[in-house]
Amino acid sequence: MEHEEWEAAEPLLTKAVDVCPDDPDARFKLARLLWERNRPTEAVAQMTEVLKLAPEDINFRIAYGEMQLAQGQVAEAEASADFALDSEPKSPGAWALRGRVMRRKGQKQMALSDLHRAQGLAPEDPALPTEIAELYLALGQPDRALATLQGLARRWSAPDQPAHVLALQGQAYAGLGRHEDAAAKFAMAATRGMHDAENFYRLAESQLKSGRSHDAAVSAQHALSVDPQHGPSRHLLARLGIDTAGYVRR
Repeated sequence: MEHEEWEAAEPLLTKAVDVCPDDPDARFKLARLLWERNRPTEAVAQMTEVLKLAPEDINFRIAYGEMQLAQGQVAEAEASADFALDSEPKSPGAWALRGRVMRRKGQKQMALSDLHRAQGLAPEDPALPTEIAELYLALGQPDRALATLQGLARRWSAPDQPAHVLALQGQAYAGLGRHEDAAAKFAMAATRGMHDAENFYRLAESQLKSGRSHDAAVSAQHALSVDPQHGPSRHLLARLGIDTAGYVRR
């Protein structure tokens, strides 16, 4: 599992559960593996057994809550988070789970508060500042998002910064009207493998706002090569008088 060799790990863990069906840790590892292999129904079935064997273990409860949330069971995930917090009020995982639940419910300020609590308890977790920055962007506070992301980016040397962090920095710069800086970050994210239509569109929009119409057209066409139905990229090209095949309209 540590090497993500899921196919090799599955028969070993299945055997472990067969030999020791009352071992919650073995079942938990099997549940994680099944989840990673995109078999959520089987994973949840294992987690149900895990919680029967170790009902007071909050780490198992949090993991189950994350699965519930991923499957859209928001109320159930919130109950799991509350159970964990009642048992251990200083659990960063429980605060993070509740923050994600609040975000799913649209309660962004409460989500931000919960995730900040989680970050204070687990300052080395890189997922938390990423989620906090996303919330700041959703709340229309790009300055705070950028400050959060700059702190996060210092964890890596410049060539190793993850694409999603660069893309979020691009969104923050765009929100601040710093379109050249935004374009640079979106372009860097693309070179790190972020080849989705939305990133190419954001790059195109920032290039256009920087006065680089030709570059914007190229980036929008890259977006359409990924998703030919991407509406914002089609609209951007229409604004430039270019059709989706790249020909100037007469």
